[in-house]
Amino acid sequence: MWILADIKGQKEDCDIERSEDKFLSRKHATITVEKNTREIVVTVRDLNSSGGTHVNKVKVGAEHDTVLKEDDEIKLGFTTFKLIYEPIVICCSGLQKGPKNIVLERITKFGMKQVDEWLPNVCTHLYTKRIKLVPKVCLALIECRNIVGEEWLNQIEAGMEKRLSLPDPGNHLPPVNEKEISALDISFFPDERRRTLFDGKTFLVFSREQLQNITLLVTQARGKAVLCILGEHIENRSEAIVSFVKSHANPLMVRPSEIDKEPGGDSGEKWAELAATTEKYVVVKSCEDIRV
Repeated sequence: MWILADIKGQKEDCDIERSEDKFLSRKHATITVEKNTREIVVTVRDLNSSGGTHVNKVKVGAEHDTVLKEDDEIKLGFTTFKLIYEPIVICCSGLQKGPKNIVLERITKFGMKQVDEWLPNVCTHLYTKRIKLVPKVCLALIECRNIVGEEWLNQIEAGMEKRLSLPDPGNHLPPVNEKEISALDISFFPDERRRTLFDGKTFLVFSREQLQNITLLVTQARGKAVLCILGEHIENRSEAIVSFVKSHANPLMVRPSEIDKEPGGDSGEKWAELAATTEKYVVVKSCEDIRV
């Protein structure tokens, strides 16, 4: 998204108003954002203004468009603006190929980008029709990114016709589609405290699949994920796991989906023994542990 820094005010037939600048004509110049075959192009053209239009201190004429690039300074009369590019990268969650392609087609018109997987420190928004407790949602919460839906895109399209600024994502949060959290006080808006939610915590997992599922989520919140693998000839598996758990500071044990597979034997008693050595159980499929 391209932004002209420090713009104030609007008029019905004029996008930029600076009444205190006597050298700024009523219709001074046009700045256009268009998409060609490969990229978004921003141009400026003077409209035979009395005060003139300058790009990086070089005067431009009204005969043709002048292509702008990021960090260019545009001087209209005595007023100087800076062209800033703020990328908007959207990751979709819970969409099949067809609906995802429709979203891609829509956001491309706005100069936004879409990626299939959540990219830390790159993705700026998560798009979903309904909020479900999946890893992408948790990652968006931890990175303090906005979760948006179809109504947000609708408002952008409507705003483009009127040349309005981007709608506030906080006003267009998708509906929550999870019965298990309906009674919980969970905010799905950005909260900086989530960035360090797992600071100093160690998540202990018992399968490589679990490790793959939670590593990115845990590390983004400054935690650590460790895989516990025991040899086949361990006589007392429960005792070995307890010893492993106790060897880590602030351990959070991730309970396997089928508790009778690990650590073996009487699952109820064994897991009760292990639970006593940890701060609490962590269920991977729940967002309750990242609630703030």
